[in-house]
Amino acid sequence: MRYRSVSTILGAILIFLFAIMLYIFFTYGGTWYFAFVPFAIAAIALLVFKSPIDRYFFKFQDVGFVEKIENMLKVEYPIIATYSLEKQKEFFDRLFFFMYERECYLVKEESDELDLYHSLIINAPGVILGMEGPVDEARDVERIAAYAHPFPSPKMKFLHAAEYDNEDGVIIVSLEQMTLSQRFPDRYFPINYFMWAQRKVAYQDGFPDIPAEFGEDFEKIWGFTPKSVEQFMGYELNDFPAVAICAYILRNEKLQQLYPTFTAEITNYMRA
Repeated sequence: MRYRSVSTILGAILIFLFAIMLYIFFTYGGTWYFAFVPFAIAAIALLVFKSPIDRYFFKFQDVGFVEKIENMLKVEYPIIATYSLEKQKEFFDRLFFFMYERECYLVKEESDELDLYHSLIINAPGVILGMEGPVDEARDVERIAAYAHPFPSPKMKFLHAAEYDNEDGVIIVSLEQMTLSQRFPDRYFPINYFMWAQRKVAYQDGFPDIPAEFGEDFEKIWGFTPKSVEQFMGYELNDFPAVAICAYILRNEKLQQLYPTFTAEITNYMRA
């Protein structure tokens, strides 16, 4: 990510001035302890308002991603390449702020910071799902964790490949299954889209009623069976609103053929 943190620069200047003040104080003595107060107030203000300060000054910078990363994302998510140039710029602008200050962890023996590539792959669908509507940075998702393989969790005590926890504001994903769904989209369910679709339904009311036959038509839409998805993800796929959003993005033509009215209703929902 390409940006300059103004709050960090101000913090460095503050430390420099504070060091000069300490030198003068201990060299020449004095009883003017009150002089420390402005530095303390400024330091606290920088800590509290770091994000707003940086975001304000981003408007005066050329923030974003290098071309290599943008091209990589267009390959990983072909839908981005179908956007107009103007909409592509909007997408990458949204993704920058979506990623700014979002912490992603790789869970091993200790939690390590997740590399930028996998962080972008996990987060990009969260922006793609919102491109038809107002900006949504999904700040309710406070943590994103990745395992190298399927994992158990406190609420799902068995091996599974993906999890969205609305109450804890967390998304967890297995990099093994995520990579398979990226490389072979005709064989594996798109777990990245699915997690962000679950989050969207959880935080945006008004999703249209699911057609009665939607579950039975799963294979017609996706080309693989619900049973294969259950084996892939580690649990039964019964969150049909989230599945429908994934189909709207990735299998739109099939969805329209089967449910034209339902597809139009999802369009209205995505634009709200």
